[in-house]
Parts: sequence; structure tokens; C-alpha cells
Amino acid sequence: PPFFYLGAVWICAGFTTGLIFILATVLSESLLGGIIACACFFFNHGECTRVMWTPPLRESFAFPICLLQILAVTCTLNTMRSGWRNLVSISLSTMAFILSWQFAQFMLFTQVCAVYVLYALGSISKDILTSYNISLLIGLLHAVALMFGNEMLFCSLLFAALSASLIISLLGHSMLHRLHYAIRIVLQFVLFGLLAVGIKSGLSKAMLLQDDAHVLEIFKSKFTDFKSFNTQLYNCAKEFDFLGWEMPLNITQTLLLPTACAAILSAAVALLKALANMFRSQDAEIPKPGLLYNLIQTAVYAIMALLIMRLKLFLTPHLCILSSLVASPKLTSAFRSREYHAAFIVALLAAMSYKGFQNIRDQRQIMGEYSDPELENLFEWITRSTDEN
Repeated sequence: PPFFYLGAVWICAGFTTGLIFILATVLSESLLGGIIACACFFFNHGECTRVMWTPPLRESFAFPICLLQILAVTCTLNTMRSGWRNLVSISLSTMAFILSWQFAQFMLFTQVCAVYVLYALGSISKDILTSYNISLLIGLLHAVALMFGNEMLFCSLLFAALSASLIISLLGHSMLHRLHYAIRIVLQFVLFGLLAVGIKSGLSKAMLLQDDAHVLEIFKSKFTDFKSFNTQLYNCAKEFDFLGWEMPLNITQTLLLPTACAAILSAAVALLKALANMFRSQDAEIPKPGLLYNLIQTAVYAIMALLIMRLKLFLTPHLCILSSLVASPKLTSAFRSREYHAAFIVALLAAMSYKGFQNIRDQRQIMGEYSDPELENLFEWITRSTDEN
């Protein structure tokens, strides 16, 4: 059984690399973008995953499913009109993600908020938002059924945000779109926040459930003097501390952070220009909603990683994915020809490999085995102190 378990974990880790390549290729619209993302992932492997040291963690199984779900959402957002394939892909991947990781609901909550931001800005239509919300809701309900009616998910931030997004898009769309663009954006954000908080509070009180309160208490304890058994249990671990300087320094030495920042900046400039056109013309549209969603999701990951160091394992792979944008022909129009652009990418990969190959060698030289003397002493004491039967 242990070998079967470990084999499944390594297969999931293999899917992670493949999904990073596909997602980066979709965003950059270039195979070179996928290659850059995978190279960055391997060059910064120690900051991207800890599956090689802690394979039993549920996140080891969940992360590739998370990437698959993001890929399904990205492709759906980029389509003019979603079909049954988009609905099925989002529903199944969402269901699998929730089943495989107990904290999936919080990541999906941030995703619902990010997609709603696209709708409020006018980047996606009401039909696309409704299709996404229904797909996510189907996946959530199937997960609840397969978890034998887990009532906690109905009191989660995910369900509250999803309900608020559905109510506004289905009942308030026609009324809100009669208003001026700037006023409409403000009202949509205010309504979304009020509805989400109201639904969350109402359902929690009605069902007498506060099972996710400990997560909010962890964030509360980081900025106040609040303490409880759960917060002290988590905060004593280094993984739940604030993000230090070690991780940013490591990914800067491999040029991942500068490359990702340059790519994000170029994409943000293009999107801000399109947003400015939205204020001047009601008929203008923001291009590449899938790209905009990934930019927002990465910003959320960055905030989460700053507060809880363990969540850098979501931020760093997404920085690798966004670094692929330097290979996008539409976002890097500064190069005079494709040959100059290709030469720049080759030079960039060569510069990354200087520190990247050293990181790979260091990772491969680490040899260890499971060792817990205190637990072993406990087992020996139990063996000596109890009868054989």
C-alpha cells in the first residue's frame, strides 16, 4: 500500500508539470511560453512544491486538480459563448478539487470573487458569468453529496459568494446596466459584499455551524492580540508565519521574479489601456479575460503567501505560468522581428539556467529518510508497557 500511495502522488506531481505547460501555452499563445514556464518550475522546484518531502499531504493530490480547474475556467472565460464541454470540465474539476483538499473552498472563494470582478469591469458577459457560476455550483453540490451531506460547505464563504454572484447577475443585471459605467462598478462591488456577508452570516446562524471560524481566527491573530488554542497551535509552526525574505530572494536569483514582474507589468498596461477605453466608450471590451483572471488570482495568491508562508506553494507556480507572457507575441510588440524575440527568450533561459541548474543539483543531492525519535520512543514504551494481546 505505501508504494501504491507514493506512486499516485508522483503521478499527480507529473500532471502538475504538464498542466503548467498547457496553461502557460494558452495564456501566452506560444509554445515557447510553455517551455519558459516549465523551465522556471524546475529551476525553482524547491519553492514550488514540497511533494518530495511530504507526500502524504492532501495538497499534493489537490494542486494538479487546482491547476486543471483554473485551466478549465481560463478556457471558459476566453470563449465568446460557453458550451456543455466548459460546464462539464469546470464541474468535474471543482468537485474533485473540493474532495481532495479541505481548504479548497477558500481558494475557490477567491476565484469566484476574481471572476465577479471581470463581470463588474465588463470583461465577460452575463452569460459567461452565469455559466461559470452554475458549473461551480454543480461541482459543489456533487462534492457535498459525495461527502455524505457536508453541511459546512453550505455555510462557507464559497457558497455565500457564489450565491451573491448568481443573484446579482440573474436579478440585477438589467437594472444595473442602465447606469453609468463607473457608478455601476461601485454598486456591483457594494452589493456583492453585502449579499455575501449577509448570506454567510444568515446560513451560519440558521444551521448553527462555525466550522471554518478557526481559519478566520488565524488571520485575526496575526494583526491583533487575539489568541486561542487553534491559533497558537498553527502559528507556532514556521509554515504559518509571515513570508520572509528567503523565498523572494531565491526566485530573484533565478530571474523568475523579475521576469514575472515584467510580464505582469506589460499585461497590466495593455489591460489598463482597454479599461480606459471602457470609460470613454460603452461598447468597448476588455480583451483576454482569461489572462486578466490569472493576474487577479496571482495577486490574491501573493497576499495569501505574505500572510501564511505555506501558501507560497500556490504563488510560485503561478508566477512561473505568468512568466510565459514574455513569449506572447501580442504583449511583447517591442521586438522588431520574431528572430529578435526568439533570441531574447533563448538568452533569458540561459541566464535563468545559471542558478537554476545549481538549484536542481542541490535538490538532487539531498538524501534523507524518515526519522522521528520521539515517536519511536513512544512506540517502544507502548510495546514494553502493554500485553502482547
